[in-house]
Amino acid sequence: MNNNASITNNNTTASTFAAIRFLHENNGQAIIEIKDNPSVVSSNIDIPVDMVAVNGTNAAARLDLTLDNNNITNSTTTVAGLEGIVVRAGDSPAGSDVNTVCSNIRNNDLTLPVGYPRAFRVRFLDPTSFMNFQGPGPTTADNFTGNSNTTTNGTINGVGPTLTVTFGGICNVPAHAAPLSGDLVDALAIDEAGEAPEIAVYNPEEASDNENTDMGIEEPDVAFSMMAGETVIVGAPTGFNLPPTKFITIQFDVTVNDPFPTWSVFCQ
Repeated sequence: MNNNASITNNNTTASTFAAIRFLHENNGQAIIEIKDNPSVVSSNIDIPVDMVAVNGTNAAARLDLTLDNNNITNSTTTVAGLEGIVVRAGDSPAGSDVNTVCSNIRNNDLTLPVGYPRAFRVRFLDPTSFMNFQGPGPTTADNFTGNSNTTTNGTINGVGPTLTVTFGGICNVPAHAAPLSGDLVDALAIDEAGEAPEIAVYNPEEASDNENTDMGIEEPDVAFSMMAGETVIVGAPTGFNLPPTKFITIQFDVTVNDPFPTWSVFCQ
């Protein structure tokens, strides 16, 4: 959830109406990145940013959170019981959930009203879970300030009831696919019939100007310049991810040296 100009919640009812709320339930891994959002605004009596992991049964039930370089504001004047950012593991101090939460919270600026109870709260409920923060310790307040977060109001040392929070971990981040070139974006625009256009790897030396001009043949879009023996990567420097159920056809010509080399040629 990156680079949004405005994330605003004007719902006047407090329940689960956070400006940003993420709930990871049961087993498996969830990786979320919330970064470079200049205006995350809540104007109700709820929590602007609320991250929760519950109901896991093993340490691999894991939530990795990156909250980086966001401006977070709550403009309400009813401030009882509020937090600016909450990270929670588990349901109950008497429970047996096993969840792992790794949080990398850095470079965020919180603007909160006077009287706001907590700017940053860690709710470590089930003692069978695991809570780790990337960056310095030994307290959540040290981690918050040491990672260059700021707040206008509210404490930053709310943690509990389980106190065995650890620090210095490295949280996982989502993998971001390389951007597609214009040719590939067009090629992946599947029409309603489910057909995709071809991408041609065109060698301009194999077709003369006269041939194309005289016969009225249009040259195909040139996706790549002429290659000579090296690996050809389709789409940006590192390739691209093809969405599920989508396909493209890559058409190319190749000339093999004569005499034929002793090694093999693969097309896969």
